[in-house]
Amino acid sequence: MRALTVELQPHYERVAADNPFPEKLPLLLQHQWETWDAVRDNHLVFNTYPTGTGKTIAALLGILHFRAHNVLIIAPTNALVGQHERDVCDFVRRFQLPHLVKEINADILRNLEVPGTRRKGEKLHQLIRNPAVIDDQVNERSPLMLVTNPDLFYYALFYLFNKQDQRNLARGILQEFDYIIVDELHYYNAKQLANFLYFIVISHHFGYFTSQNRRMVILTATPDSFLQTYIERLEYLGLKCRMIRPEAKPGGSLAADNGKEIQSTARLTLHLLPLEKKADYHGHVEEHLPYLESALGQGQDGVIITSSLRQINQLAMFLQRTPLAGHFARITGPVPAMERAKAAFYPLVLATATVDIGYNFQGHPKERQNIDFGILECSTLDAFWQRLGRIGRVLGKPVRNYPSEAFVYIPAEAWNLLSGTLVETTYTRPELQNLMQETLAPQRLMARLFHGEYISYFSLMEVMLPLQHIHRLLPDDMKEWAQKGFELLKEIYSPRSRRNFWHLFNELKQYDEIRGLLNLMQKNPTRMERRSLFKVLKERYGSDDINLDGVYQLWQDGDADLRQDLEFYLHNKISPYAGMFSFRGHTGDKKVAAYDPEGLLSESRGWVIVDPWHLIKNFTFEVYTRQEIKLFKDLTPPEADIYVLIKNMYEQPLRLKLTYQLPSHLEIEELDSRSGWFVSLRGLKVEAAYQGAVVPLRRQLQDILQDSFVSGVLLQRDFNPAIINRCFREEIYPLELTASKDGSSKQYFFFPGQAGYDFWARYGWSLRKEEHTWIIV
Repeated sequence: MRALTVELQPHYERVAADNPFPEKLPLLLQHQWETWDAVRDNHLVFNTYPTGTGKTIAALLGILHFRAHNVLIIAPTNALVGQHERDVCDFVRRFQLPHLVKEINADILRNLEVPGTRRKGEKLHQLIRNPAVIDDQVNERSPLMLVTNPDLFYYALFYLFNKQDQRNLARGILQEFDYIIVDELHYYNAKQLANFLYFIVISHHFGYFTSQNRRMVILTATPDSFLQTYIERLEYLGLKCRMIRPEAKPGGSLAADNGKEIQSTARLTLHLLPLEKKADYHGHVEEHLPYLESALGQGQDGVIITSSLRQINQLAMFLQRTPLAGHFARITGPVPAMERAKAAFYPLVLATATVDIGYNFQGHPKERQNIDFGILECSTLDAFWQRLGRIGRVLGKPVRNYPSEAFVYIPAEAWNLLSGTLVETTYTRPELQNLMQETLAPQRLMARLFHGEYISYFSLMEVMLPLQHIHRLLPDDMKEWAQKGFELLKEIYSPRSRRNFWHLFNELKQYDEIRGLLNLMQKNPTRMERRSLFKVLKERYGSDDINLDGVYQLWQDGDADLRQDLEFYLHNKISPYAGMFSFRGHTGDKKVAAYDPEGLLSESRGWVIVDPWHLIKNFTFEVYTRQEIKLFKDLTPPEADIYVLIKNMYEQPLRLKLTYQLPSHLEIEELDSRSGWFVSLRGLKVEAAYQGAVVPLRRQLQDILQDSFVSGVLLQRDFNPAIINRCFREEIYPLELTASKDGSSKQYFFFPGQAGYDFWARYGWSLRKEEHTWIIV
């Protein structure tokens, strides 16, 4: 086992010299005090202290400046939203605040009882307007503390709820909250980051930071260079920003508590190991079995963390056959929430990236650190420090001298570079962090996908949706405010962009018109206005040699080929924006529930919700009929579109690809002409192969994409191999697509959904398709 082994010294945090809350909060750290103090005089406060040093408390303290005001707290996952709701309730009780604390996600909103309304949007509006509608113990003037996820925030702010509720909700989100906390900023994707930047800029533009004294606190343990770039641009607009960052102490951490500093992490022995292929990780972990048995035998608690759900499940199957069976549990996406809570009480936790974002391993009370050791897989520096930060946390613990240990597998290329750089045997955490950054960053090793490329490409078009609504609502003498808002956003997103307000305004107007036509074509095609239809017919077929009156009559007569062709044409006219205003994946909203009696996905051995792609690639399964589902009386299945019985896990994951049988109105040459750009295709089928042999799929899964138009970037199969390989390394995954018609076929690469946007933002320059005018860089 090749390893680079170093000792990480205990880390210390400064204790605040002045504590305004000695009874409520006996231990107050300096960065917590600085955050609370900075909220008074700064519009935006960024706290970038490491994982496990109390950033959440730092942000919550700012609420004390807003005792009578509404508060909005945004966390990236529903699991973390629930955890924050519990933390916030405790904080409200401790400081005797008048706020009503409410956790909201899509499921909670669907089941929320609000007298007189059934629409989700109206429920949320009523809750924001008057919290007393859900709790008669509070009065109408009680301030609200809303804890939610970025999806609901986005849908409300971007006018994406029901038309009856769009205006009220956008106004409520934009005007009704004076203190906003955004947690785990590093976890958000580019789309979500652009959304927050929009909220900040529009709040500034319409004066809410001054007229309402609005303040925002943004938390991230692993800030990137792009964050500093956006902060500088915001400051240039006139926003007052304050960065609360860890101090660079000469000589590293102190050797012991001295009354001014307190220990936050235990001494840790770090073993860095090379990982040639991610698929090999679980095999390496199996080699640690003697270590695991010894550590658990000594009463230690540990974690095994990787981003691969498959590998966590493979390790669980392996450990079930060892003496550790019954001594471990999983924390992954498919594991039900109740089972995740129980998992923290097991001595060994197997986890995916679910635990990277604020998960607290609080099981049995311990006087020392909750986690003593870890075996981790990290492909980025962000993940490295997030996962390492889960081990040896002793802030506020009475016992702080018990050592920790971590085995961390990193990409072999990064390991090779570090092997010539780590010349010391002992480091402080900041020293190692700086050394790894300086060594790996120039080679773009262990770097995450850069947000700025997506934002400069797509986000200006995306924000035209709310700006268009604002423009319509403003009186004529104030409509220029929407245009000025666009110019401010351009200064943040892409200062050198040549796009202008009216160009994008009209593009979005055309998008709305086409969406309206498509909706009418689907629901009642014969009611389409002759003028609107003629405009589309001229665009599609020209008017010189074609009798448009005759074509129109074919339409009225219900000619199937004509209708399919026009539908295809219109969907592809707006294909770059098809997924822009949605968080859904490319499997649409199909939900799959799996019965897992063998415990292949969860120790509960019951029902789990599973991603359709993960299910198809990794398991043999049978599909239940509706009648068979009714037989589950003692173990009620969750609501889903498809129900399956999981039987076994494949030794190697299946290779998935898509097939597309071209409809009669479409020739391969026309599909070819659309390659190198966004397309929308309906009728895609999923195929799977195992060790070269085709694996038959049940119709329900094979046709999971069949009924919807799926948008993405289509590339020729011989497209630049170096870029395709780079995409796989950067986890921007294409699927192979085979298009067929009349005995002929052709292969392509297809980047569906978000992967398409990520590819185009990163590598669109390589295509140079000058004829595409929908997006102008």
